[in-house]
Amino acid sequence: MKELLRHIQVQKRRWASRRTLKSQAPKLLESMRRRDPKKNAETTPPKNEVIDLCCAWAVEFYTPAHMSRLNEKLRELGWDRENYRDPKYNPITWLNGLRRFQSGGSYVNIGFLHPPHSESSFGINSRESALPTDIEYANAWMYSVTPSLVCIVVCFVFDEESSGMFDRSLRSDRQTFATKAGSGIQYHEPWKQKSDEIGILRERAVSELQCWFSANLPGLFSSGLLDGNIPTCELVTLHEGNPFPSLTEEEGPPPEYLRLLGVSHDLEAWKSKRIPSLKFSVAQDWSKSPQHHSILAANVNRLTESIPDGYSGECRPNRIHFVDSMMWELIAIWAVLPIFEGYSQHLSRVRSSTTLSNTTRQPPVEVLKNLGRDISYSVDIAAVTAELAIHAERQFAHFHDTDPFEPCNPDIYREKFSLNDYLSRIIGEQASWLQETELSIRSHLTQYGALIGATESVRVQKRVTLLTWVLVMLALATLVASLLPAIVSVVLHRFLSFLGELWL
Repeated sequence: MKELLRHIQVQKRRWASRRTLKSQAPKLLESMRRRDPKKNAETTPPKNEVIDLCCAWAVEFYTPAHMSRLNEKLRELGWDRENYRDPKYNPITWLNGLRRFQSGGSYVNIGFLHPPHSESSFGINSRESALPTDIEYANAWMYSVTPSLVCIVVCFVFDEESSGMFDRSLRSDRQTFATKAGSGIQYHEPWKQKSDEIGILRERAVSELQCWFSANLPGLFSSGLLDGNIPTCELVTLHEGNPFPSLTEEEGPPPEYLRLLGVSHDLEAWKSKRIPSLKFSVAQDWSKSPQHHSILAANVNRLTESIPDGYSGECRPNRIHFVDSMMWELIAIWAVLPIFEGYSQHLSRVRSSTTLSNTTRQPPVEVLKNLGRDISYSVDIAAVTAELAIHAERQFAHFHDTDPFEPCNPDIYREKFSLNDYLSRIIGEQASWLQETELSIRSHLTQYGALIGATESVRVQKRVTLLTWVLVMLALATLVASLLPAIVSVVLHRFLSFLGELWL
């Protein structure tokens, strides 16, 4: 009884609090809106600032199970035509030639991709492709990470209108509004509205790149390894601001608009040794969308000063082309990490789906079919993880040709090493763990499949035995039915003879 009374009192207080909150909501909203001009000013970039979303890289991987389909898709896109300066740079010729090599590291620049009927000239190696609407052109690379793992890295360059989407979003003034959130009220201040819109713009842009790969060059991720998600990385340049600044007390807090862009601190950022203004964030913020997305950012003035004269850093296309040629291989190696996450999720699903309690509800044929599919899928996992573990142990010998990156905040790491060493270590550890896990689960699948097969064999034998007895009884019944008229005739004849003898 006391518990019931206490529960009633708690509910009364909650109802009273809700009524009070509802009655005070208009006044609170009006009070918050008075601060909107200040909040808008704090989250708006300076007048001389220019935020340019230059380009975005998307990476798709291909294991032995996807090679034949990749060949077909390359031919459908017309990329088998011999209009390259050197036939060895033909994507299909290069892909088929990988079988001769025992290690990864080779690559080929497929060339520029441009929309049909484009007026711009992109050279002899350019190809036509139906690009997303916000993309002016693209540059594609094909890279052999290991003999069993090939990736395609495409740098999609945003057109002039789309490149300013972040800038326009941050400069738009917002008004606080309220929405119902469960039993309460949620207030959306200007900073939250701008942050949400930046996330929506990023997700929309990334979604278009994912759709392009799914339609044109589907591979490991497009087949559903990460529910259709593809690793992506964007390049953002600032005219005045310094992305990923140091969080020391001397420099003070970073501008609010940098936080909304996701480039406000250097805790997980790495900077190029050759071009210190170019910084790369490999952190994964799972609370935000899109996932498996990294940011490459730089101050455009400092970046231009560091670019070699041959690239003419003052020109935006040349600047993007320089960063693309410098970063695409590093982005490809970084994109290997989501593969491990997808494989881990797959193995977890397999492990939880092979328990007796889950499979007894399914027909044995379906269970065996699913087990066969999972075992065949594990062949790719075994091949990829084994090779990645070996290459990571050697720290990707071909990977050392890339420009080294060092941590922006070295105090976070106990050892002094480059981003190449950091990625090699993580890839090696995760590949070794996946090897052991996959081998254990594959052994379990094999044993479980054998157990189900043996169980079904026993059931079939019992049914065959029962069927045999049924056939024997039917044969006896048929024999009796066939002999019955003769038996009846003999008995009747004997009976009549007996009656005749009695009569006489």
